[in-house]
Amino acid sequence: MAKLLRQEQERISVDCKKNPRLFWQYINKRNKSKTNVSDLKWQTSQGNEILAQDHKEKAAALQEFFHLCIQLKRMMHSKHYQIGLMTILRYLMILF
Repeated sequence: MAKLLRQEQERISVDCKKNPRLFWQYINKRNKSKTNVSDLKWQTSQGNEILAQDHKEKAAALQEFFHLCIQLKRMMHSKHYQIGLMTILRYLMILF
């Protein structure tokens, strides 16, 4: 097994000048590591506090968070929309 690995590494080191993709494919193949997103405690736009534990709940929590961030950014940069301080504070309380 070690001999095969060494032969593969030698082949890649020789061929990487001609084809750099081989080198990066080898590196990426060796460095595959998956990390999980931990449980997320979040507050919905209705004010309900939820602990997101499975993948679907975490995706929904992150989707709502980033949706509110984008919505707040648009409101703050809009020339046609007069936004008050209380509206901004309300959105910030939901985000954090």
